[in-house]
Amino acid sequence: MKNPIFAHPEIRRLQLRTKHLVRSGLSGGYRSAFRGSGLAFSELRSYQPGDDVKRIDWRASARSGNTLVKSYEEDRHLSMMVLLDTSLSTGVPLGNITGQPDTHSSQEGNVRAQLFASLVVSVAMQHGDEVGLCLCGGSVEEYRTPKKTRSHGQSTLECIAAYPKKLGSQPASRGTSDLRPGIDAIMQHQRKRGIVFIISDFFLTDCELHLRRIAHRHDTICVQLRHPFAASIPAAGIVSFTDPETGTPVLIDTSSRTTRRRVQETIARHERGLAEMCRRSRIELITIDRDPVAPFVELLRSRMARLR
Repeated sequence: MKNPIFAHPEIRRLQLRTKHLVRSGLSGGYRSAFRGSGLAFSELRSYQPGDDVKRIDWRASARSGNTLVKSYEEDRHLSMMVLLDTSLSTGVPLGNITGQPDTHSSQEGNVRAQLFASLVVSVAMQHGDEVGLCLCGGSVEEYRTPKKTRSHGQSTLECIAAYPKKLGSQPASRGTSDLRPGIDAIMQHQRKRGIVFIISDFFLTDCELHLRRIAHRHDTICVQLRHPFAASIPAAGIVSFTDPETGTPVLIDTSSRTTRRRVQETIARHERGLAEMCRRSRIELITIDRDPVAPFVELLRSRMARLR
């Protein structure tokens, strides 16, 4: 059976670019941009003058007959979590606005979310960090607890590679986007502070309170999937659009400048509202058009610059 990771040419190319990224100077930037959870327990050792008495393990000391203290070391390993919006709107093919096929997208639909999620998993694997995955499209469809084993990373990549096919088999009446169950699942299972990437177009049921909660515990980055044609719709006459989540058809006269301007203004309001919500919630926001690597590299660079 053909491995779904390598069956997709864009993921194959992404794997090669990820290896180059890790070998480049930005590899150190990854460690600087994303910090570990703090101190991790190392061992018990005999008490020495000057040790903090708060670190004495009284139970272990009573059992051994010696005064023992807990020693700690900095936890440099990261725990990465990817929350991936699997609602049908994230699977709209890039070519559907013009009615023409798009050679840069898969037949199943938009794979930008898939590629960025694969990038995060691959980079974490290359650095020996824990990585997990939550697929959510109104309900939690898959939850993989962060682990650092290579087999876990490979199976997580396989899960990401397979999910667009599941999108294509979903009925149009599946429902609207809602990431709140996925956020709740991460809050329930991930007590240790980590890094959470939330990948979505963010045309969502209101989830600002949930985003604030997860940002309070975890270093949270929202990754907005922005349609390359969204801000500049070509004049293609009357075009039939279909809401991917409700199946409702809509006819739009794209030859009308007024119509195109209104659509662009609606998109601009959505993007401004998302940026403001992230600012209020103290969440970093990055936007993806086509290439998933460039925004990730820019994220590392901007974080490194703030640390200087």
